[in-house]
Amino acid sequence: MEEIAILTGLHLTSRSAASRGASKKSGGASITAKESLEELASLAATAGATVAEAQIQSRPQADAATLVGSGKVEELRSVIHFHHATTVIFD
Repeated sequence: MEEIAILTGLHLTSRSAASRGASKKSGGASITAKESLEELASLAATAGATVAEAQIQSRPQADAATLVGSGKVEELRSVIHFHHATTVIFD
C-alpha cells in the first residue's frame, strides 16, 4: 500500500523578529519554516512516502491542544480526504 503524506509546518511569528536579531548577532543562519518543510519532504520521500501536499501555518504561538489551531485541523481533514492521505507529518 502506498503511503501518501501531508506535511504540516508551524511558523511562529512571535519568534521571527527575535530569531532574525539573534541570527545577525551570532553570525549564524536560521532555517526558515519553508526550508524545514522541504527537508521534511525529502526525508518522507526517502522513507517511501509520496508527499501530496505541504502546508505552513503561521501563528504567534503553538496551540496547546492541536499545535496548528482548530481551523487548520479542519482544513487538514479536508486535504486528507481529498488526497486519500494515510499519514500527516508535523514539523
